[in-house]
Amino acid sequence: MLCEKVFLVLLNLPFIFLSFPQEAKGLDLEYQLTLQGDGSGRPHITLQISNLNSESLKLVVNTPLVDDFGNYYPDLITMVHNLSVKDAKGNDLEFVFSQKTITSQDWYWNIFPIYYDVYSINIGQNHQITVEYDVASNTEIFTGLGATDNAFIGQGMSDFWHGYLGFILFRPENHSDISSANMYLSLPSDWEYEVTTFGTSSNNEVNLETLDNMYGDNIRWKNYQTSNLVIYNKSKFNSKEKNIKGIRVVDVYSADLEGYRNQEAFFQYFEYLCDNIGTLPINSHLTFYPWINSNEIPYFRVYKAGPNGFGHSLMGESYGAGGDIGLWCGDSLDQVQLWDFDSYDDEKNFTFSMHGTVRPWIFLYIQCAWDVLPWFKGGFCTYYENMCVAQRYGLNNIIERRFRPMYKYYIDNIAGPPEVDKKNFSNHGFVEYFKSCLTAYYINQLLKENSGGTKTIDDLMKLLFQKAEQGVAINREIFTEALNSLTGYDFTSVIEKYLYGTEKLPLDGYLTNSPKVITGSATSVTSTSVTLNGTVNPKGEAATYYFEYGTDTNYGSTTSSASAGSGSSAVSVSAAVLELALDTTYHYRLVATNSEGTSYGEDKTFRIVILYVEPSGSCGGNTPCYSTIQAAINAAETEGVIRILQGTYDEEVIMAQAYVLTLSGGWDFTFATQSATSTVKSMTINDGCFTIDSMVIQ
Repeated sequence: MLCEKVFLVLLNLPFIFLSFPQEAKGLDLEYQLTLQGDGSGRPHITLQISNLNSESLKLVVNTPLVDDFGNYYPDLITMVHNLSVKDAKGNDLEFVFSQKTITSQDWYWNIFPIYYDVYSINIGQNHQITVEYDVASNTEIFTGLGATDNAFIGQGMSDFWHGYLGFILFRPENHSDISSANMYLSLPSDWEYEVTTFGTSSNNEVNLETLDNMYGDNIRWKNYQTSNLVIYNKSKFNSKEKNIKGIRVVDVYSADLEGYRNQEAFFQYFEYLCDNIGTLPINSHLTFYPWINSNEIPYFRVYKAGPNGFGHSLMGESYGAGGDIGLWCGDSLDQVQLWDFDSYDDEKNFTFSMHGTVRPWIFLYIQCAWDVLPWFKGGFCTYYENMCVAQRYGLNNIIERRFRPMYKYYIDNIAGPPEVDKKNFSNHGFVEYFKSCLTAYYINQLLKENSGGTKTIDDLMKLLFQKAEQGVAINREIFTEALNSLTGYDFTSVIEKYLYGTEKLPLDGYLTNSPKVITGSATSVTSTSVTLNGTVNPKGEAATYYFEYGTDTNYGSTTSSASAGSGSSAVSVSAAVLELALDTTYHYRLVATNSEGTSYGEDKTFRIVILYVEPSGSCGGNTPCYSTIQAAINAAETEGVIRILQGTYDEEVIMAQAYVLTLSGGWDFTFATQSATSTVKSMTINDGCFTIDSMVIQ
């Protein structure tokens, strides 16, 4: 009845309207870019901003001229001209110009600041304003960069316009204030455009979403997808495109280069990287290749560095990619030259030009903390550049023409002790780019060997790609954890020695004709001895082997040399080591030699650890001591030895972990003499294995 009374009262209250608060709508931005005539004219932009709900508004646009060394060149180009701001009735609104510099510790791979031009507008009570301005023409831009007509081959300065949207689109200071943004282009009939954004593009309308990738405070802006805009004369430029994994991949290039630019190779490599690392969460990917002699443009690097001060950007790695897909390259294996670091240049070798293909995945999307950056950006990128080309020409060809010569140069000129780095014509260091590349190759081999061929370095990259999807930058701990999760092999020492340290890579067995060796596990561990195991592939030459061992990586002791045969497949080898000390960590590795050379296996360790079992828990003063056999098994690590006091134990022993343990029974109360047996009710092995010594099972 109470509800009915309330209802009647409400009905007798005239003109009462109930309203509920609604979430405030952000700003709507509509850009109209108009180009009349040709590229010698300035593009005109009209921006209409709706849903204003404050009396002031700050609009920002990036200052374009910061090079990849952090140098600032504000006076080379005036990008914005004839700016005006009007309300809905056409009245002029006042604005004040200032500049702003921002930086963030979240920028893992770029420490340079971002420079904004800021326009503070007095909005008053207006809910809609219109901003109009002209953008510098391509001729003005390149003239400001110091270019002359001699820099342009085929097409001229007025045949295209290109740059970042961040250079030319005014936007609110905070991207969180934006609900939607769209751009409409009006171009001459013989002109076309291409643009990369997070949103979609159709006909002459581009969905810019909320402009997230144009803001320096947004880590994703400093990531894999910058907003590049190219407007071009269709009689001077050609384009080719392919839909790959839902991504529109487009290449715009000078018509004079038709037949010299291998887009099919690029499309193939792009799909390979999607399949083997991950599909980038983008709608389009744009490369642009005008025919320009950049040596004739003094400040060209400053412009292509883009608003974030990174040279691998506009017409660098986001724009245009070279090598096998660049200029003067064709479809034949002859284009993949033999590797020569000392005469390394873009004409002879593809690697540095290939960065444009791989970098959107490695280093731009998968971001790195500074402790990982050098070897990941350099070495892993170089590794996947080679693997891309291997898809086209075959892995064996790339091993012979790229990895083997790279490793030979490393052995002859770099590897220590002491390790000596060298730099090439473009100031790229061998250790950062090529030793790290070889380490990636080595990691891939170890993954295959320790997984029965089911895991590769691609599985690692997919895990790192998932971290990038979560917005997590890769540091050393994350990298190590991801790598170690793939197999039972512990890669911690590999990472320490070869990516952070200066130890010599053990790739002789993989990239030379010397035997291929794999150091195996230590088995049959007793209190004073152990059996060392491994495999040797003699590669068709008579080979011998031995094990080095000792308390550190200097080893100091060896087993006797023995024959591994002369076959062409791996054979198992082993050697017993006696008179070892208890509770001591030993290092060991397998070494094999044939007429072509000597190969060294990866360093491994074993430790003879003894656990004691005695029902009273005293164990004659020996430690660690356990009162039951099962407790000792549960506490043991693999290859451990458990000494058990003589007598009968009312235990049903269970082995549930994938360990190798030795149960040694029949010891006296001092655990110095073994002269009897120890008896248990039963023994169940669910995983792992036991070596049994003087034990009786009822």
